[in-house]
Amino acid sequence: MEFKDYYKLLGVERSASQKEIKAAYRKMAKKHHPDANGGDDSKFKDLNEAYEVLKDPDKRQRYDSLGSNYRHGAQFDPRDMGGFGGFSGAGGQQIDIEELLRQQGMGDGGFGGSGFSSFFDVLFGGGGMGPGMSGMPPHMHQQQQRHHQAHGHPHAQQAPPAIEQRLPLSLETVARGGKQTVVVQATGKRLTVNIPQGISDGKKIRLGGQGPHGQDVFLVVNHQKHPAFWVEGDTLHTKAPIPLSTLVLGGAHTLSKLTGGSVELSIPKGAQTGQKMRLKGQGMPLGKNQTGDLIVTLQAAIPKTVPPEADALFRELQTLGY
Repeated sequence: MEFKDYYKLLGVERSASQKEIKAAYRKMAKKHHPDANGGDDSKFKDLNEAYEVLKDPDKRQRYDSLGSNYRHGAQFDPRDMGGFGGFSGAGGQQIDIEELLRQQGMGDGGFGGSGFSSFFDVLFGGGGMGPGMSGMPPHMHQQQQRHHQAHGHPHAQQAPPAIEQRLPLSLETVARGGKQTVVVQATGKRLTVNIPQGISDGKKIRLGGQGPHGQDVFLVVNHQKHPAFWVEGDTLHTKAPIPLSTLVLGGAHTLSKLTGGSVELSIPKGAQTGQKMRLKGQGMPLGKNQTGDLIVTLQAAIPKTVPPEADALFRELQTLGY
């Protein structure tokens, strides 16, 4: 079977920290995800396998025990591992590796019972023989299990890394909250998700065990651009074009709300373009009977054309220095 250089697959050095490995995996997985433009399903599986090993200190230590003499794609014989995986039975009896692989239904480079390659399954277990099994005789499984227990390591496969998926939401949907149908991209499943009122941009909604291998899926909220409103923290913002006469003389102005309906602005006399007004409790609904504030930025509504009578008035104002 072919040796897999997990460090090369993720593009990191053998001395890479866990933080560097995680960052490299996220970058590569995003690039090669089957749903991405130019994604590669085979490459994506290799990346998941590499991260499954290198993110786990125990698996990484066992893998590193092979040394750095092997190159990616080179032929690898498990019998060369010596005592690494315990491939000799009682009294020094040797296990027939080729027969072992045939029994597990694994070819030279295909995927075994774990969903990863036969290389992974021989090193860490799989082949449809139960979690943590590697096709070894029962007494060798017991020895390996005692070794894990003695060193405080659980004898079980760890779940694949969680998946993140972008969830675009209009501001009206964010304000309304409630049930929303979402398609999980990795599986095609259609799920009903509860959207909390006022959920912030970038917040994550967890879908437990909904990934293709039973891992969690996290929906990352993405506020869509609105033509009139935007959100900063818990505060809703908008701009209001106000007639020149109202800015100068003061008066009332009706403003449409994001959630429907309207609110009356009381414009002070001599209000300026760029001046802000805070309306308490008139902004984004935040759930639990709470509502954020609305900040309105005043803007002068300059007409592009004016009727003759208004033109005359503006000229008169101009002569007065206004």
